[in-house]
Amino acid sequence: MTRDEAWNLANHWIAAWNAHDLDLIMTHYEDALELTSPVAAQLFGASGGSVAGKQNLRAYFQRGLQAYPDLHFRLQDVLWGVTAWCSITRTNWEHIRESSWKYQWLEGWHES
Repeated sequence: MTRDEAWNLANHWIAAWNAHDLDLIMTHYEDALELTSPVAAQLFGASGGSVAGKQNLRAYFQRGLQAYPDLHFRLQDVLWGVTAWCSITRTNWEHIRESSWKYQWLEGWHES
C-alpha cells in the first residue's frame, strides 16, 4: 500500500462518516468482521465492546448516528504498512476519539 492509497481510503472513510451516509460507510466493511470499541460497549450494550458481523455493525453505526446527529470527524493522520492502514481521527464530541486499523486481505478491508 502506498501513502497516497492510504490517504485516499482514509479521506473516503471520513467523507462517508461526515455525510452520515450509512450505505457509503458500510462499503468500507466486510460481512465477516469484528469491531471492538468502548463506545460500542456504552451505546450498543455490546459485551466487551465487540460488535460482530456487518448487519450488527450497521445497527450499531445507525444507533450512533442517531445519538450524535452532528457527529463530525477530522482526519489527523494516516499510518500505513504493506497490508494495513490506520486513520487517527478526532470528533466534535470530546468523549469520542477514534484510532482504528484497517487490514487489507485478498477479499477487501477489515477493521479492528
